[in-house]
Amino acid sequence: MVDSLTVQIIVTVLAGLAYVVGLVGIVVPVLPGTITLVIATLIWAIVVGGWPAWVAFGLVLVFGAIGMGTSYVLTGRKLHAAEVPMWPIYVGIASGIVGIFVIPFLGLPIGFLIGLYVSEALRQGTGRRGSPPPGSRSRPSASAS
Repeated sequence: MVDSLTVQIIVTVLAGLAYVVGLVGIVVPVLPGTITLVIATLIWAIVVGGWPAWVAFGLVLVFGAIGMGTSYVLTGRKLHAAEVPMWPIYVGIASGIVGIFVIPFLGLPIGFLIGLYVSEALRQGTGRRGSPPPGSRSRPSASAS
């Protein structure tokens, strides 16, 4: 029979490994970062129990929410500084929400990216066949001279 202390040690070690993945994920955008930290702390707090574990979970949850919120605000400011209108972002958010139901777990980022790309292509006119991309000049043909 496995005793409670062994389970707590195993969960603590696994939570520590999840923290390494989460911290790397904050720097490397391919891995999930803040969400991994919050979920690992939640599981650890459930298994270990006691008020110190729940205080630790509360702190991680608050700091994670602050970090994610700050990231979204700064991204919004960069987009506003680049004069990107809000409607492509709203289209991206809406398609991301639809994507959650179409492709569970991965649908949010995939739907957001597809919605944002399509709305930006429509906004800039690069999605039409035969039209040159913005910034390119059309060259006169050789037969025109």
